[in-house]
Amino acid sequence: MHPRTWFPLILVTITMALLVVVLFLFGPAFVSDEVSDALPRVISEEYESQAQDVITELYASLEKDQNNQGVVQEAQNKLLELTVPEDYQGLHLEMVIATNLMIQGYSDDDQTKIDSGWLQFKKATEQYSWLK
Repeated sequence: MHPRTWFPLILVTITMALLVVVLFLFGPAFVSDEVSDALPRVISEEYESQAQDVITELYASLEKDQNNQGVVQEAQNKLLELTVPEDYQGLHLEMVIATNLMIQGYSDDDQTKIDSGWLQFKKATEQYSWLK
């Protein structure tokens, strides 16, 4: 028969004490919205202004040169640089997908893809009055 040892009890006690200390120090951050409040919030008006600038520049550039992959690629890059508020994530995704389809059309020399991309882009932007 083995003699009784206090080691398991000491190990469990130290582990529990450490767990209590960690929860006491870091617990409020997991329970409350402090972490999400610390993240920068994107103002919708700021996004609207930036997106409108990108779209206006895209339309103006394309009026000068109808078949320019570089113009569409530059617009897509600028769209991807924007920080998007939650309310506009669907719109933003649709615009990026549409510009990607146009870029594929220019790369493949496929007018159908270009037209489809433009149709998608226009349909997405027509839903919002501030983009007209």
